[in-house]
Amino acid sequence: MRLSVLLVTLCCALLLLLAAPVQASQPVSPRSAEAAAEVENVEVEDAEASDAATAKFCQVKRLRDHMDLLNAPIRSHRDLARHLRLARDEGSPLFALSNEARRRFLASLSFNENGLTGYRYDDLERELTATQAYLILALFGSQSDVARFPKLREKTSLDRELKATSKLQCSNGDWVDFQCVARATCRAITRYICKATC
Repeated sequence: MRLSVLLVTLCCALLLLLAAPVQASQPVSPRSAEAAAEVENVEVEDAEASDAATAKFCQVKRLRDHMDLLNAPIRSHRDLARHLRLARDEGSPLFALSNEARRRFLASLSFNENGLTGYRYDDLERELTATQAYLILALFGSQSDVARFPKLREKTSLDRELKATSKLQCSNGDWVDFQCVARATCRAITRYICKATC
């Protein structure tokens, strides 16, 4: 919804810019001044509506992210070990990573009683499409993090849609280029995400 409001606002701004030279060469009448004031009022109302819509979107997104985390199939090292055992027979989105990248990614995972607290993301960006990264991160309830990785490859329309959500980011307390090193302690280190659950 926010994207459509933004597109409408941009179109209106473009139309106003295109009309500006014509208006500048014409004398200003009381009627055109009233119309200009009305346009300004509409723009302020649109901005307020856009801010309210963004706040509502972010509120819903935070709730959805929390539910994703609570329902994640992997919330601990024990869950991860069980998943990897079953993956030998059933497969896993993790196999989209090369052996070395998968080893680095799995070694970087940190958990606490709230679930995933951090991970290394550079191999995801380097090797995967947006859909593949989404499927891997969904194992941990962090699929919305895909929006943070602009370097993910696009091969399908779903990849493009997932990457388009990056324009609609909301603050969720995660820290990019920080690593969760202890309870509620994130240390600056590139290639890692320190989750709000740290």
